[in-house]
Amino acid sequence: MIVLFKGHSVYDSVNTMVDQFAAAFARQDAKTLILDTRAADCVPTVVRLVREKRVRLFFSLNGFGIPAQGQGAGFYAESPAPVVIYFVDHPAFHYPSILVPLPRLLVTFPTAHYVDFCRRHIRNDIAVHHLPHATAATDAAPWKDRELPIFLSASVMADPEPFRVAWAQHGAAVAAQLNAIVEAHLADPIKPLHEQIVPVLGYEPPVEVLASYFITVDTYIRSRIKHELIGAITHLPLTVCGNGWERLAQRDAIAARFLAPVPAPETIGMMRRAKLVLNPLPPYMESHERPLQAMVNGTVAANGPSGWMKQAFPGAYLDLPADPHAAAAAIETALDDDDALETIARTGTETCRAAHLWDHRAQDILRLSEEQS
Repeated sequence: MIVLFKGHSVYDSVNTMVDQFAAAFARQDAKTLILDTRAADCVPTVVRLVREKRVRLFFSLNGFGIPAQGQGAGFYAESPAPVVIYFVDHPAFHYPSILVPLPRLLVTFPTAHYVDFCRRHIRNDIAVHHLPHATAATDAAPWKDRELPIFLSASVMADPEPFRVAWAQHGAAVAAQLNAIVEAHLADPIKPLHEQIVPVLGYEPPVEVLASYFITVDTYIRSRIKHELIGAITHLPLTVCGNGWERLAQRDAIAARFLAPVPAPETIGMMRRAKLVLNPLPPYMESHERPLQAMVNGTVAANGPSGWMKQAFPGAYLDLPADPHAAAAAIETALDDDDALETIARTGTETCRAAHLWDHRAQDILRLSEEQS
């Protein structure tokens, strides 16, 4: 039996992926059980299954079901089953889960340099693999029926410039370091952010310190890119779902619509009505969750520079420049050629279905877990 875990999931995003993974494992003839970590019977149920020797694999998405740092291995210590954590975010956000001393632990990340970060700054004594994101298969809606020209589902974590000004509260020295990291990023936006932090600090800090700098600067950079890109295309027929867009939504005479956030399943439904889905994140993140969701739903994914995307999806998405204003111009140009967009969308769907569904990742995880046993 494969045991999967759910937990607190903003907009139900991660929990939706847990359901999709469970279905993919089931299609590989694996028996699955999803447990909610918030339920009172979660731990007693796992302990019983472990002692009955019924667990083949523990599968955690983004660390759900993993003990807190300092609490030991818990019931995992009683089981010979491998523990796989499939992370969808940068390890700077998840290092406490990776440091938990679990036996037979294997972790994966969707971007290759996330793997390097984990091995260099967190742990190099466990199996760490690059395993890209994936998505669930759907039936794409007809192109002619799509009434949302441009769609974005994303929230802004901070109003960027006030957030940056507030760094002064950390003291002049720390604020200067944070600002120097930002400037290093702006000079080379594709370079992994953690590789720009260490030279500014002048030493290689413990992961707790490195993560705090990373998360602070990343919050600013992500928010800035979203504000700059979306601010440059509010004259276009854009629909945005998410929080934090008040400043842009209050502009006069804009074509863009700003709506409240919606749960993950509803987001997919809106993608099926769109022609172009935006993924305005820093190039160093190499994020591809939204692009894959868009492509499998017959929508054109608009994504910033990503070596993996270029290799895996040549001609199958709209490859945007790193600069938000140049990206805005590319989006406006792309909208003028509806036939070309439809061709890109069709190519993206075919490529995604061929190798980037959850079924493909489930096969990878079962293979890696068998090698781990």
